[in-house]
Amino acid sequence: YYDGEEVLYSDVFVYMKELTPTITGTTSKTYDGTTSYTGDDLSITLDGVVNNDVISAKADFVYSDANAGTNKTITATNIVLEGAKADNYYIDENVVVSAKVGTITAKDISGATVALDKNELTYNGKVQTVNPTVTVGGKTLVAGTDYTVSGNTAKEVKDSAYTVTVTGKGNYTGTATATYTISYLDEDVT
Repeated sequence: YYDGEEVLYSDVFVYMKELTPTITGTTSKTYDGTTSYTGDDLSITLDGVVNNDVISAKADFVYSDANAGTNKTITATNIVLEGAKADNYYIDENVVVSAKVGTITAKDISGATVALDKNELTYNGKVQTVNPTVTVGGKTLVAGTDYTVSGNTAKEVKDSAYTVTVTGKGNYTGTATATYTISYLDEDVT
């Protein structure tokens, strides 16, 4: 195998040396529904480089899944060796290079659009329910999976509006609100 010395003999075959790559660094992003990674806070460290050979590697990185969480597995793909002595080395094409160095933080829904199916209800003596549709960045969220709802049922007429609060869960965090009213039926008496 290659040991860093130049070989000048024509009848000697020098084998390429295998390197062991590892992911170095940590990274974090806000939930965006994808496994993509963009940034420059991750790199590949190479174990097994001989003497003072200057060898580096570049790679594409990807999260193992798109969900919010800590200690997320990041996998390096398409690893390419670079440097003047790169031709003397190789990385086993079957090796999987991954590390638990990623974080995906939940997306804040405080700026979400909360549209109610009814904003004005007429008093009928019974408990009434309004249903919110929550949209963040053009994506409609799923009740029960992406958020919980409170304050969306009421019965009585009151001077001020009722407030519906949606609270992010899973891949979402924070709260957003909308209001509705219950009033008596206007009857014109003539």
